[in-house]
Amino acid sequence: MGYQASIDIGTNSTRLLLADCTVDGKVRAIEMKEQITRLGEGAVLDQILRSEGMRRVVQALQAYRAYLDQWPVEQIFVFATAATREARNRDEFLDLIKQQTGWSCQVLSGEREADLAFRGAVSDVVSEHSLLVVDIGGGSTELVSGSPAGIEKRVSIDIGSRRLLERFDARVCYAPDTVARMQEHIRTQLHPRFPDHDLSRYHCISVGGTAMTLAMIDAAVPLQEAARIHHYVLSLPRLRLCLERLTPLSLAARRAVTGLHPERADVIVAGGIILEQILTHFNIEQTTVSLRDAMVGILSASASQ
Repeated sequence: MGYQASIDIGTNSTRLLLADCTVDGKVRAIEMKEQITRLGEGAVLDQILRSEGMRRVVQALQAYRAYLDQWPVEQIFVFATAATREARNRDEFLDLIKQQTGWSCQVLSGEREADLAFRGAVSDVVSEHSLLVVDIGGGSTELVSGSPAGIEKRVSIDIGSRRLLERFDARVCYAPDTVARMQEHIRTQLHPRFPDHDLSRYHCISVGGTAMTLAMIDAAVPLQEAARIHHYVLSLPRLRLCLERLTPLSLAARRAVTGLHPERADVIVAGGIILEQILTHFNIEQTTVSLRDAMVGILSASASQ
């Protein structure tokens, strides 16, 4: 099938995947790019996208367009997730993208986002165990259980790193009482949806910027070597140590941590708390971090049609 590209407009970042795709649905990544565009900044609670966030996304898309023009790309899939699907002014944003780039952007439902994240995550996994895929974004978290043969259950929950940060006003620091309230809020979201929650036998795979960043911090991997943490195993005790290290730091100190993109310094603790609570809830001791997520999933799904 040749070269194809997918672009994910998320609540925190706008990412590009250029890949070589085959007719049987296999996706080989050639290049991945990311810009922290913070589309959901200030918009998570009132569902109004700010002009500054929309402008940052459009600038990132224009840069990606210029890059892709150098390749014989056959198809480009542009999609948006939680911040856009909830926005009351999303039509304005989608029109702006069309006007400035020529691209039509599809807005994924939470369920579709979950399906694609699962498809991407399991695309290079061989496991005899049942699987739980965790995709923590800025505005929502998708949880999908199943196996390479198919999905058993999919849930999209309105907890994400930026949503949690802004809901509990933790932009500057994470006080102990704030962390405790965040944890309790996450538990109230998980328990009704997963009352039977012992998934200790499941192989957990985590995708998205939160998981990737926490793995890079734990392994002290610099930003330019992010590919090294594909299939990195992050244990629950190591995750908790990471949070113990990051939580008391000032925003400026967090920005200097190896493996942490400075523009993720405000949201990484909130994202880490979400992951820690999910693993605890399901009685899972470790998670495998994958760089193959919904961007791979949407290309794989298209190639298989």
